[in-house]
Amino acid sequence: MIGSTSTAAIAEATHKVMLADAVRTHNLDRKGLVFRLKREPQLLAALTEHKAVVPTVRALNLQIELITLDFLETAADLSVQLCLLTNDALTVTMMKKLGVAHLATNDDDFDQIAGITVWKPR
Repeated sequence: MIGSTSTAAIAEATHKVMLADAVRTHNLDRKGLVFRLKREPQLLAALTEHKAVVPTVRALNLQIELITLDFLETAADLSVQLCLLTNDALTVTMMKKLGVAHLATNDDDFDQIAGITVWKPR
């Protein structure tokens, strides 16, 4: 079986790794973290862990799906129907396109989506 992901999921993973690195590197509170990093962008200069996400994904030899305007349009509809944020709706849209029923994530927002089995690697 081959694994799949999308450019949106890789971007989101990169963002989350960057935020976790900021918390660890600068001993910051998660609450208000994005606002603080925008206010103090010099804190970003010391962060490096996010740069490992793309090489890691490449090494996994996953099928990478590009996000098109059609996917965004479908995801916008799904977002309203399933009460999901944009990137989560994009993930569900991509899963439906590929016929994928299993999702590895620590995001609880997918737990109640019919037809998806969530695997949490915590």
